[in-house]
Amino acid sequence: MLLSNTEGDCVIIRRGTHQVEFMEKTGVQATFSVKWLSDSVYTLKPTKGSVRLFPRFPKDALLTVRILEARENSYLQLTSSNFDDHKYISEIFKIED
Repeated sequence: MLLSNTEGDCVIIRRGTHQVEFMEKTGVQATFSVKWLSDSVYTLKPTKGSVRLFPRFPKDALLTVRILEARENSYLQLTSSNFDDHKYISEIFKIED
């Protein structure tokens, strides 16, 4: 099954191997460890605190993100996981700070 933007807007802050996601619709903040596998594929492993916040995340949860298309100020990504069959397509926009 392929879904798109089911959780509303999200603000992502990535620094090195750590990523924080603020879900605007729910007001929840999740943190992940980032591991790049190639120039266009990386994994996100939820921290223990994020696993506790999201009961659907098993302890060994792992999200895999594949960048499908790079654009001038954004990219399209396909996200899958090791704990369900859903795949999500999202567009990520870069915001300068």
